Amino acid sequence: MSGAALQAVLPALGLFLLVALMDEERRLQFAGWAVVFGFIALFLGILQVMQGPASALRFFEISNRSESVGFFANRNHFAAQLYVTFLIGVAWLVGRGDGVLGHRGPSAPKVIWLAGAFCLGLLIMAGIALARSRAGILLLLLGLAGVVVMAPLILAVLRGRAAAPRRVRSLVLAVLVGLVLLVGQLGADRFLGRFGGGLVDQMRATLNETTLQAALEALPFGTGLGTFTAVFPVYEGPATLGPHYVNRAHDDWVEFFLETGLAGGLLVALFLVWFGSRVYRLWIAPDEKGATRLLVLQQCASLAVLLLMLHSFVDYPLRTATMLAYFAACCALMTPAEALARATRQARTPTAPAVPTRAAPARRPTRPPGAGART
Repeated sequence: MSGAALQAVLPALGLFLLVALMDEERRLQFAGWAVVFGFIALFLGILQVMQGPASALRFFEISNRSESVGFFANRNHFAAQLYVTFLIGVAWLVGRGDGVLGHRGPSAPKVIWLAGAFCLGLLIMAGIALARSRAGILLLLLGLAGVVVMAPLILAVLRGRAAAPRRVRSLVLAVLVGLVLLVGQLGADRFLGRFGGGLVDQMRATLNETTLQAALEALPFGTGLGTFTAVFPVYEGPATLGPHYVNRAHDDWVEFFLETGLAGGLLVALFLVWFGSRVYRLWIAPDEKGATRLLVLQQCASLAVLLLMLHSFVDYPLRTATMLAYFAACCALMTPAEALARATRQARTPTAPAVPTRAAPARRPTRPPGAGART
């Protein structure tokens, strides 16, 4: 099982290396294609709701039949794809709209950009409302708060000059609140009922307690990757017995600790140190070059990674190949691009071969003027 689990990580690792080697322009292109894929999944989810529980567009037999799930079987994973798409879409729109708000007065590029930004926010919020995922709704709101914090940087890129941070944040906050209220008026009856039982149901808390107990007893080596379904029934108590099949702990941090033990805990700690250092460099002490498209993309990617890590406390989004690929790509987008791009250009630039030079022939010594032959 552990060998198969390691093989499942290879595509995400390959994607991480691929994106990390891209320069700024290629990263923006990649972000654009990620947004396209996210909107394809969004429209698929809309069609699933329109066609009902028996829709042929639902690709899994065991699934959330009354909600939109996209290419997934689980509404929470679909919601995770959508809030990551929203953040990547913000970065892509800002990157492609560099300087679009620099001139006063209406213009075609400005109108097109504003319409695209409005549609991005409205459609993503509506898609998460259709998914009816509590975690997706709350994490999207947290992502919106991150965009509000980024607002001065975003507007500086769009206008080509800095603006008053407080005024910009207030304006962006008002626009986002308006979008949330609009979506709420159109479909509040679909998702507000999901919060009737609280933010987290009692079953998930019970699963976490049982999994943590098993993890502590399996120290220091853990039970092995992919062994949760074999180990959990040994510790399962009457509180978790029921007609439903427990395939995950619904807390990926605890489940990973169960399967990998102290070694997995050390890997997680190292990753958190790296993530914290990158967040410090991107948010608190950014490069002195000022507002750039790359910095916006990196900050949005760091927000996406943070949201996925928070989501993993109540679910298992990274256990799906698609969301693990999103996670790996966002981690790669957080890495510095200039040094890697410069190294790649140097490796691709051919060096001229050295041309051997011939030594000049030795010259015969000449007689000084006036010198004559001896007699």
